[in-house]
Amino acid sequence: CGIQKVCKTASQISSDFEDLKWLLLSIVFAESGMSALITISTTYMTQVLNMSSSEIGVVFFTVIIMGVPGSKFGAWIGRKFRSPLVSAKLGNLFFILFTTAASIYLRSPNDKKT
Repeated sequence: CGIQKVCKTASQISSDFEDLKWLLLSIVFAESGMSALITISTTYMTQVLNMSSSEIGVVFFTVIIMGVPGSKFGAWIGRKFRSPLVSAKLGNLFFILFTTAASIYLRSPNDKKT
């Protein structure tokens, strides 16, 4: 049955593949955080920064476009250190740093123009 195979695979990953276990766990938490951030950032840009829907669209389009070089950089890091876990950790670190920087510097509608 499908669920039994999933449980068996998860158990095998947990016991035999330590790096993969932590990579998958990291991805689970990172994805949930990024999904929540989309909703929160849209509300923040609308309510606090008074951005229009087209301005918000430009922000998200820029984020999507910048995902291409970010993915290339992550792949390069993964190959250089021979571990996708290092790449995932750095990706999460950059995500935290840039989100924190944005929350510090973008406090009013005047800040969006600088």
